[in-house]
Amino acid sequence: MSRGRPVFGQDGAVDYYHGLVLDITQRRRAEEEVKKYVSVFQNAGWGMVVVDPHNEIITHVNDAYARMHGFEINEVLGIPLLETYAPSVRDSIPEQVRLANAKGHHIFESIHLRKNGSEFPVLIDVTVYKDNQGDIIFRAATVEDITERKATEATLKMWGNAFEQAEFALAIGNPKTNQIISVNPAFAKQRGFTQEELVGRPVLSLFPPDRADEVKTIIQQMDITGHSIFESEHLRKDGSRFPVLLDITVTKSRDGQPQARLAYSQDISERKRAEAELRLAASVFANTHEGVLVCDAKTVIIDVNPSFTRITGYLREEVIGKTPSLLTSGKHSSDFYAEMYDSLTQRDFLAWRDLESNAKMANCMQKCSVSLWYATIAGNCRITLASSRILAR
Repeated sequence: MSRGRPVFGQDGAVDYYHGLVLDITQRRRAEEEVKKYVSVFQNAGWGMVVVDPHNEIITHVNDAYARMHGFEINEVLGIPLLETYAPSVRDSIPEQVRLANAKGHHIFESIHLRKNGSEFPVLIDVTVYKDNQGDIIFRAATVEDITERKATEATLKMWGNAFEQAEFALAIGNPKTNQIISVNPAFAKQRGFTQEELVGRPVLSLFPPDRADEVKTIIQQMDITGHSIFESEHLRKDGSRFPVLLDITVTKSRDGQPQARLAYSQDISERKRAEAELRLAASVFANTHEGVLVCDAKTVIIDVNPSFTRITGYLREEVIGKTPSLLTSGKHSSDFYAEMYDSLTQRDFLAWRDLESNAKMANCMQKCSVSLWYATIAGNCRITLASSRILAR
């Protein structure tokens, strides 16, 4: 920038100019910076507000701040800052202002009030601007509506509580490091560890060494498919093994990369014992020399063993769906059988000797020793089991 004036000679003509030239580069830069900040203030996607510290009145807001609160800009200017807060938190605001003034910068969460009276959570970042003497010129703050974040936090807290308090065993693993990220108390207790002892351990340390190769293969396939259910064995802290059913889901990023493995682990020791007992019972049923039949609650035959067929001559297909009455000899009254059934339901076990029954083989009669059991299976399903040995024909 320059300013000057002409210098005239004796003849009245301009001899030269006398002037002052100022370098305003710095001022131009400062003006550009101011324009930049004004543009940012006006166009920012987050709320911005400027407050006069002497009377706590709002002097400037941007459009995002006004829209966030349901106002036009001119409706917000000149109102006390405290009125933008929900009544329930207003008593706490003077302390937040004091902290901001003391520290020069302060961040806190609070609750703001919209024009329609509704409330919403906000994150406030306050900066205090001072002059060279240290006196406060103004306070400026960014205000962010954190409604969605709070909802997400509430959901995460709910799932966190469910994870911790669940009676079933849950664990989370890191697919990149194959280490345990987190386990719930049920998972740790099941294995005799504390939660802290398991976090950071290799996932494969949960399995016996002789199952490692098998598990590695399953994990590799699981990271591709995203889910797997399989049976294996886990190790307790004392080194003992126990059978488990694992249901594992792999969460993935948008580009398909595994991010976490969530595992539900069920101790199936009881199921395995029950299966072994059932296999043993099935073996006894099939191989005993006594004839055995099984009836449902309506005394309909649902199964017989090979010895039953050998003793009575009836094929399995001939008796399934029928009642044991096809074996009656005709030498006992209906009252006898009714009394027998009533006694069975009351005592759960009865035994007779010299009970005559009909055998299909040559239409012969035979005397049998009969044992009866009345059992409750799977809640309300009742079955009758009968075994017999031939005493005489």
